[in-house]
Amino acid sequence: MPDLQDKGFIVKSLNYSETSLIITWITKRHGIISTIAKGARRSKQKLYSKTDLFYEALLTFRSSTHDNSPYLHQLIDIELINQNKHVSKSYQHLLAATVYFELINHLVEQQTPVPELYDLFTKAIEYLDKKAPSKQILHRYERHLYMALGLDNGTQSIQKIRQRYYQKIPKSLLNLEKDFSS
Repeated sequence: MPDLQDKGFIVKSLNYSETSLIITWITKRHGIISTIAKGARRSKQKLYSKTDLFYEALLTFRSSTHDNSPYLHQLIDIELINQNKHVSKSYQHLLAATVYFELINHLVEQQTPVPELYDLFTKAIEYLDKKAPSKQILHRYERHLYMALGLDNGTQSIQKIRQRYYQKIPKSLLNLEKDFSS
């Protein structure tokens, strides 16, 4: 199978072994995908230092052909586009970026491309790279997210939409709102 390319953001990174990572991405054309980055934790590997959270990159990956792991693709290469350095400058910035992803992740299946949501996420990360998050921006983001998915026509409260579509509100969202209140 030929290698695939897409533009995306690293939204989650987990140690897989002493030398490898499992990296979750939100991408423009493939939706939310997970890749295994073999050797990415070794300082001499080409992927080392390119795998921090919320980095935007052009990724090259090989689609999984194994029946037991159809959602775990092999990461071949990363070409950094933007490191979004200011997103990681504070806990609140990181938490907001995490919430933006988790809201999408809860409502969209893996490997389901929704380019409008990728564009919305991109705008949110670009905003966070320049300014501090706020409750108003979070609610505006949520409103656009729900409207893009056809879950809201602009008349319902954010709280009612959350109650309807989330069995359990993401802990990160509750922490961010609590952080805004203090």
